[in-house]
Amino acid sequence: MKNRYKYLVLFIFLFALFGSIKLIENNPLPIGSNQKNNFSASSTTLSQGIVSNPGEIVVEISGAITNPGVYTIKSDSRTQDLIDLAGGVDIAKADLEKISLTINKAQKLKDQQKVLIPTKEINTQQNISSSTKENSKLISINSGTYNELVGLNGVGDSIAKKIIS
Repeated sequence: MKNRYKYLVLFIFLFALFGSIKLIENNPLPIGSNQKNNFSASSTTLSQGIVSNPGEIVVEISGAITNPGVYTIKSDSRTQDLIDLAGGVDIAKADLEKISLTINKAQKLKDQQKVLIPTKEINTQQNISSSTKENSKLISINSGTYNELVGLNGVGDSIAKKIIS
């Protein structure tokens, strides 16, 4: 009777042990994680609620595009496919010369890639900052005239008068 009891306890213990091992193999969790694994073989939910199925990738497109945003697209898609899906290039905003130089429309997309379509605004801001640098010249505070000092960025009428006096 005692032997049967020992075998029964041993059998229950082994059953629980192997059951736990199988459960862990089927649902692995990172070490120290208290969260449930919500991933399945059929789909993956990303942090923003976007679902990516096998054979699909999630990419973002922004800039001079009609409908910027995050898109789920086939994994063998190219940049031109994404541009078409997003409604095409917004001609009014786009810097067409920059697009032809920097965007490879035949390039295959990768998961989590971001595509930025160049805009005229970005180039206008860059041109303003570069022309400001080109037009700026060094002026000695000790020997500069009132007109030269007032022309400096951040120096107004009262500050120029204080420097000269």
